[in-house]
Amino acid sequence: MNPEVYIPIIVAIIAPIGAYLLAARKMSGKVTTSDASQLWAESRDIRDDYRIRLGGANDRIVGLEVRVAKCEQDNTNLVKDNLTLQRRIDELNDLVVELRATILKLEGTIADKDKELREQA
Repeated sequence: MNPEVYIPIIVAIIAPIGAYLLAARKMSGKVTTSDASQLWAESRDIRDDYRIRLGGANDRIVGLEVRVAKCEQDNTNLVKDNLTLQRRIDELNDLVVELRATILKLEGTIADKDKELREQA
């Protein structure tokens, strides 16, 4: 046979095999053998950054929870103090009412005594 006939047949057989081997290498799943390695590195950096941010956020949340618990305790104490003071105010208001009644009674007694003294004089 003529060698000119063999060359196209050999090329027709070898070309698809070569294309397959190149495609298989490029898409082998190994990150370092493709352009995806840069994307994987960036993705890892982003995950690391978010991991650091999440750790900082968790620390801040713990700090805020401690502050909220302290504020709630302070508020509870203030409510108790407020109730105590309100009871004391109520007691003092009752005493004021009682003292005013006593003053009115004493004014009446003084007025009566003053009238008696004027009548005797």
